[in-house]
Amino acid sequence: MAANGITTLPSPSGDRGAPPPAASLAHPLGNRLQPSASPEQSAQILRNVLPLRYLKALTEPASWWHHDGHFPLPAFPIAAWLGSPFLLDIDPHPHHWLLLHHDGHAELAQNAHGMRLCPGDAVLLPGQSFRLTTQHCSATALPIDPRHLLQEANAMAPPGWFAPPHALPLKQPQSLASSDDGHSRALLEAIHQLMPSMVQLAPLQLPLLQALLPTQTLLRLLAALVFPDLRDGHAPPLGPSAGAGPGLRSEHPLDPLLTFILGHLQEPLSLSTLERASNYSRRTLQYAFHEHCGCSPMQWIRQQRLARAHQRLLHPQPGDTVTAISAACGYRSLSRFNVDYKRCLLYTSDAADEEDS
Repeated sequence: MAANGITTLPSPSGDRGAPPPAASLAHPLGNRLQPSASPEQSAQILRNVLPLRYLKALTEPASWWHHDGHFPLPAFPIAAWLGSPFLLDIDPHPHHWLLLHHDGHAELAQNAHGMRLCPGDAVLLPGQSFRLTTQHCSATALPIDPRHLLQEANAMAPPGWFAPPHALPLKQPQSLASSDDGHSRALLEAIHQLMPSMVQLAPLQLPLLQALLPTQTLLRLLAALVFPDLRDGHAPPLGPSAGAGPGLRSEHPLDPLLTFILGHLQEPLSLSTLERASNYSRRTLQYAFHEHCGCSPMQWIRQQRLARAHQRLLHPQPGDTVTAISAACGYRSLSRFNVDYKRCLLYTSDAADEEDS
């Protein structure tokens, strides 16, 4: 049965005695999960998405009751489970993890950070190893590329705001749920309800699936959770290093150069230009950007140009054309802009090259 888009599995038919406690748990993908006969079978299913080190049952073998699933979506492969208690150890991963805890309880441990998960909770985790110790619970996990998350945050930001580049990748788990924040709860509920639609649309041909933008919707909902200023509306515009919290600034030596770049995006910008503007050597610039922004200088410039162009295309002024907008955002070639912008929307872009733009 379903309530508010959340499916609960029917009690197992033919079982003797009372149904297992996990049978009453809710999961948005519950009707798409498959029963697993053993912890080994559950591990085999979840390993299609998760870099699973090991999975260990915390119940007697005879009482193991689990439903699991993996869904190989183009941008967000999903791992989902519902069932009896187990211990899950995950190896490091290049991207972050979005962990949606739908029902039941679990304990999350990553490095020195611990967190108790309750129904409706959600956590964004760095791509480091972590351990999940569950009671009877249901959950969903999917990898998130922090570059794409920053890109979407900037694309939907109001004028004068941009996501602090050093805010991602994360250094520690970030809880996305707040019991006293109705906005975050509404956004989380929307993400939970989006899961079945994403899985249902997966068989469609890739161009149509991309046009429907379910992955972009998920990233934008998540960006609004990660950056509260995007949803609050009343927060002042943030500067390059305003990731220390509302109204706070945490200056970084690279901030003046980031501000310079944002003020000159419409102009040709090369590594030589950045060297002159910052008095840093090319090698120092490369290191500083990778350390502070998670990408190279030219990749960061490209991200900001595409984010600004996306905003202009969403809110065109009289007389605006694609050619004029691309030129105003620093693109000297319309064909190059078209290629970059399509890659940006489809999330298939690899790291940008280091050539001067």
